[in-house]
Amino acid sequence: MILIKRIEEKQIAYIHRKGSYNEIDALMDSIIHWVNIKGLEITGSPFGVYYNISQKSPPEELEYKVGIPFLGKAEEENGIKIGKIPEGHVISTIYKGPYTNSTFFYNAIIDYATDNGFEIIGFPMEIYLNNSIDVPDTELLTEIQFPVIKKIKPKRTLKIK
Repeated sequence: MILIKRIEEKQIAYIHRKGSYNEIDALMDSIIHWVNIKGLEITGSPFGVYYNISQKSPPEELEYKVGIPFLGKAEEENGIKIGKIPEGHVISTIYKGPYTNSTFFYNAIIDYATDNGFEIIGFPMEIYLNNSIDVPDTELLTEIQFPVIKKIKPKRTLKIK
C-alpha cells in the first residue's frame, strides 16, 4: 500500500558517507552508541538517505547518510553531524524482505507520484523498522519515503481572436 503522509521536523544525528553500503551497519551502530553515551533520547528508527542509488554505480561512488532521530542538545564530533529532517509530505510504503530486493517498491512510488500529480523534491529515505539481528532477512521491514509536493496545475488561459 502506498500512502501520502505528513512528517514532522526531526532533529537527527547522522554520518554522511561516500563508499560501499557494507559500512552501513557499523556506522549505524556508532551513531546509536554515541547518542546513548550522550544521554540523548532516541525518538525513532534508524534511517538511511540515498543520494545515488543505482546498480550501475561502483561501490566507491555510492553516497548516503545514515542516522537516527533524537531529542536533546548535542555538539557534532567524531564525524557525527547534527541536522534536521524538515517537515513536509512524503509518499511512503512499507517493504518486507531483504534490503537488496526493494527496487520494485522504489519504482512503484515513483510511478505513483507521476500518475497522481506529485513532484519528488528530494532523495529517498529508508527507515529501518527492525533489523537482521532480531529477524530473518525475509521478515525485515523497511519504510521507503520520497519527499513530494503536489504539482500545481497551470491556469487555463482564455484566447481571444
